[in-house]
Amino acid sequence: MPNKRLKINFKRLMVGLAAPVLAYVAHATMPLAVMLMAPTAAHAQNAQIEEIVVQARRRDETVQEAPVIVYALDEEALNRYGATSIEELANIVPGMSIIDTSPVQGQVNLRGVESGAIGVGIDQAVAINIDGVQVSNAEFLRSGQFDLAGVEVLKGPQALYFGKNSPGGIIVLKSADPTDEFYIETRAGYESAAERPYGHFIISGPLTEALGGRLAVSYTESEGWFENTAPGTANSDLPNYDELIVRGTLKAEMDSFDITAKVAYAERDGADFFFGELIDCDPTAIQGFVPNADCSLDYEGSTSDPLTRANYDPTFAPEHANEPYTDYSNLVVGIEFNNDISDNLVFSGITGYTRIDNQRSDNLLPGSVQFVIGEDQVQTTISQELRLAGDYDGFNFMTGVFVDDRKLEQNSSFFVFATALSPSGLQEIDSRSWSLFAQAGFDLTEQLSLSVGGRYLEERREFSGVITDDNGAGAGGVPFTTGAEITPAIDEIEEQSFSPEVTLTYRPQDNVNLFASYKEAFKSGGFNTSQLSTLRNSLPGVNDNIDFGAESASGFEAGIKSQWLDNTLRFNFAAFDYTYDDLQISSVNTENAVPVTRVSNVGEAKVTGVEMEVLYVVPTQDYLALSLGAQWLDSRYTKFIGQCSQPQLATLAGVPGFNEGGCDVDVNNDGTPDAQDRDGDPLRRAPEWSFQFGAVYERVLASGLRISGSASANYMSDYETISNGDPRVLGPSVWWYDASLGIHAADDGWSLELLGRNLSDEKIYNFGGTLSVSPANPDEAYVITRPPRSVLVQFTLRPSVWL
Repeated sequence: MPNKRLKINFKRLMVGLAAPVLAYVAHATMPLAVMLMAPTAAHAQNAQIEEIVVQARRRDETVQEAPVIVYALDEEALNRYGATSIEELANIVPGMSIIDTSPVQGQVNLRGVESGAIGVGIDQAVAINIDGVQVSNAEFLRSGQFDLAGVEVLKGPQALYFGKNSPGGIIVLKSADPTDEFYIETRAGYESAAERPYGHFIISGPLTEALGGRLAVSYTESEGWFENTAPGTANSDLPNYDELIVRGTLKAEMDSFDITAKVAYAERDGADFFFGELIDCDPTAIQGFVPNADCSLDYEGSTSDPLTRANYDPTFAPEHANEPYTDYSNLVVGIEFNNDISDNLVFSGITGYTRIDNQRSDNLLPGSVQFVIGEDQVQTTISQELRLAGDYDGFNFMTGVFVDDRKLEQNSSFFVFATALSPSGLQEIDSRSWSLFAQAGFDLTEQLSLSVGGRYLEERREFSGVITDDNGAGAGGVPFTTGAEITPAIDEIEEQSFSPEVTLTYRPQDNVNLFASYKEAFKSGGFNTSQLSTLRNSLPGVNDNIDFGAESASGFEAGIKSQWLDNTLRFNFAAFDYTYDDLQISSVNTENAVPVTRVSNVGEAKVTGVEMEVLYVVPTQDYLALSLGAQWLDSRYTKFIGQCSQPQLATLAGVPGFNEGGCDVDVNNDGTPDAQDRDGDPLRRAPEWSFQFGAVYERVLASGLRISGSASANYMSDYETISNGDPRVLGPSVWWYDASLGIHAADDGWSLELLGRNLSDEKIYNFGGTLSVSPANPDEAYVITRPPRSVLVQFTLRPSVWL
């Protein structure tokens, strides 16, 4: 069984740090381009678009120079936006969504490409890179998003420059380094919707002539914005949690050598679990649910009410009695060095260590149905990357090696519908991989350059485990021996791949950059580790296939980046077309009246689209910037035989009131349709149209104070929220609006800001689903939404300005 983690509680410390800063919050949701480039009012008279340096190709380039589709936010942009949760990045990056409703693993979606969050045995299609350390679990965004110097979002396959397993894209997070001068910042704020106070404290500066240090601590308490109406519930509001983040940095710089050590720790404790709302049901006859339950979409519902203590495995935190709970922590350690061998040659390395500890027990269905899950998970990874890079006149290159070793232990138990189905078990997955990568760039002419490269990967994964049955009856009537080893058909996966990349860049003049690329990427297969897929499907005579295959991507992208009118007007445009083979998706199937969760492979999917960004800095005495961001996306399954929706199954069973066709594929060859052909249907959470319109304004007052304001309007067309296409949970097209207002000291020693998010209080769907109990019953449909309208106030104090 995994070891329990060391608990750190800094609540009293953070309250003390924030106490002298009586606060109220701020920062507005504004379009990405506006936030990136808005300089302070001191630059207003000669306002231009300020460039951001990125490392999208592991070398310093401006956003406009890099021949890739990248969205970048620097420290100033992040401060303007005031992002305080992992989901907020999705509000400012077109074609991106983040779901933070699972305490096991969140989901990041770019252009409709994502992987399931059901278990931690699957890598995310969109990888996370924190200070050079590559991770594949979206939960690391919690610790990685605090005290940042910058964020880069790279869309599409990314195999060459960043680790491995990233066919959907990469989110690159760079935390702030120690400052050259002594610096202190303290902040306190409050969010209305979740009744969430928060604050942070940062201290940074030189420790010696060659050594700098930085310490950042953040703490927040959320009372929750979703009301749980279950009778007698221990958690009336969700998500209800306390969260602590601590980050420490040491950086030493010598003449030709520097080394940086960074440690980030995050923990979240509380009732931070599934909270869906029933939106389609019969309030007087809900299967197993509270009678007369509210089936309207109003940020309230009956979910995870307390069950009898006997339904919880006593090995999972008995101090929580019969209350649902989540105890979560993660740790990221990165040590990076850079050695200038010569003026043209640099040798670099990054050593990484990550750890996730997750304990939880809760009722996963929105109602009083007893579907209790208990988990105790530990996942650790050790990685090492070494790179040699050279830059010469007309030629550059990079080559290196990347290795990692990961281990997952998951002790789990579940209890379903007060029946004899009550298995538990311990599962382990050991993964080891290594890869070689190389890239070379050539200046063919003064305007034309070519870059070629690729990554070769070998990976091996092994599965093992044991299973017990608390009640002795087995799953779905299939008995098994207590303490028996889990013996799936495949318990070892070995894979090799080569992912090439070719980019051609043409610069007819300094302010115009045209590029075209061909890219491939690969993501290894794995094993389903969710309780109902492994603990049931590994039984003899049921289904012993718990593995899923590798995913690969290939295709093209091309674009133009340009700036005009003395760098006050930016116009960027890009088009892309990618094919995904064996795309990994998660689903819930009903087998022998038992819902089974698993990750499986789609035969093929196509992702095609265009993106546009326009930014104009108005040449006025004050600072005024206007922006437009747009994306058209056509992401569809092209070879996919998938599960039927509950309305389709109800139609086949002759349930009155349902006439949903399409469930006409007989996968099992038993004469009864049990699947549907989804060829041509859109991927999940992939709206065809996305728009962002925004403006930001700054002005210096006669007193020297600076005022700032912003507003944005955002739009998404309708979109799927579930892979079976259930029309009841189709995300509707929606407009939502954000705004901000702030006042700042002339020397930036303090600032007071007000922020409004989702001011029109729109119901924006994140995820949808149905409660699969019987194929002959239409069941209830539920959705999980983004938070409702919220107003934040925030006060920031920087006393080091006056020292």
